[in-house]
Amino acid sequence: MIVITGSEGRVGQKLMHALPDPVGVDRKPTATIVADLETADYSSGPLADALHTADALIHLATDPNPEAPAEVHLAAAVAGARLVGAAARIGVPRLLLASSDWADPILSGLEVNPYGRSKRVFEELAQIYNAIPGLSGASLRIGWVPRDPAEVEEAPDWLRANHWPDETLIKSVRNALDL
Repeated sequence: MIVITGSEGRVGQKLMHALPDPVGVDRKPTATIVADLETADYSSGPLADALHTADALIHLATDPNPEAPAEVHLAAAVAGARLVGAAARIGVPRLLLASSDWADPILSGLEVNPYGRSKRVFEELAQIYNAIPGLSGASLRIGWVPRDPAEVEEAPDWLRANHWPDETLIKSVRNALDL
């Protein structure tokens, strides 16, 4: 079973339909497990139960807006660290943390902002997780995944250059998890 946090977001929904045996975690009531990762209880309940039986955990539950206030991205990094710590204590075999080109936006000519710095935190957390014997951690710098492919034609050049079609997203996630 694969647990996907942020399952109701743009990327999460695509992965929920494409990966085997997914369990979705999100604040939205349409998720399989409704939870706010800032306050989630990892010691008992449905989320803890899912993590105990998970073969993999994909963490996508962060604000996707690179221009959101720094406090939003700090809260996401703290909540993500809590989740990674819980996954390590439980022993979830594989962990994939979503990152972004904003972690190092040199090619687009943009400055690293709080969003990008939070993604750097996730990349480091994945490396720490990977250093734990018996566990595998990875991060993946996911490109722009629009809700509708028609959005690509109207996007600015710099964003269009970072477009990931659904096939690229799914193949990259599968590769990162060795599926």
